[in-house]
Amino acid sequence: MTEIIFAGVSHKTADLCLREKAYLTERAMLSAYERIKTEPGVSGAFIISTCNRTELYLSAEADKTKGVAELFGEIAGLENDLCGVVSVNTEPDALVHLFRVAVGLESKIFFEDQILGQVKAAFELALSADSMDNILKKAVQIAVSCAKKIKSENSDGRRGDGIAGAAAKAVAVFADERHITALIIGGGAVGVRLAKLLVEQEQRVFITRRSREQSFPEGAVAVDYAERYAVLNAADAVVGATKSPHITLQAELAAAASLKPRLYLDLALPRDFDPKLATLPFAVLKNLEDIEASGYDASIEAKAEEAIREYLRDYKRWRSYGK
Repeated sequence: MTEIIFAGVSHKTADLCLREKAYLTERAMLSAYERIKTEPGVSGAFIISTCNRTELYLSAEADKTKGVAELFGEIAGLENDLCGVVSVNTEPDALVHLFRVAVGLESKIFFEDQILGQVKAAFELALSADSMDNILKKAVQIAVSCAKKIKSENSDGRRGDGIAGAAAKAVAVFADERHITALIIGGGAVGVRLAKLLVEQEQRVFITRRSREQSFPEGAVAVDYAERYAVLNAADAVVGATKSPHITLQAELAAAASLKPRLYLDLALPRDFDPKLATLPFAVLKNLEDIEASGYDASIEAKAEEAIREYLRDYKRWRSYGK
């Protein structure tokens, strides 16, 4: 009988180095889907890969459970690091986990909204790769619908800040009620949201752009990515938030900046900042491991779990009668 099987690593099971190793770009996910299509007994696959998790969901014969950790290790490059870090679940636990991830109950920043967008983007990529059978496709669709309903009924304006909100708090702690200058390297969703939050803190904000067509929050100053080292001289806090596969800030070049206390906060995976930045005088280097879990709300979790049970019943009815 076909069922959904899960294998993956997350911030709860693996440290940053292992999560960085397991992280899959879109191109890597597409290659993984092609590899999985050759796997006997597997009829569908869905992959989520973010800064805090890389997870594989299979629609497969039940006996594939024995080899799913090894298959995950192969596609995630963790063949030698499986012990104690890779979680494996079968139905119903695998389905419950998928729903909890989509809702944000498994996120480090509890109930944050960014993960839902990441799940939807991963779903679109899987569709483009034609990697899912109807069973897995329906499971993800219902999980997304469930998450949307829960979010709409438990809206909190700051929940949408996610990792950007946590970064803004870290910068505020470093600023210690001072007005400082922040440089954000990365003009994507996280960088833009962080720029808005720091402007609201009345900080001076620079944010890098890849093109002059990009728009940024009022009060933030856009600079070309190539100018980041020139702006670094004025910055008290520097935040990395790109999707680059390469280091965006080299310690050797950053060493020419003025000597003063400076926070380097790396939100990226793969990491943006050269680890050697920590050796520079007066430098404080932090990364995703230093972002504390926050925002847990037992009442929201209880409401979400009730909704998840309801939507899982819908899925099971579909499995029984609708496929």
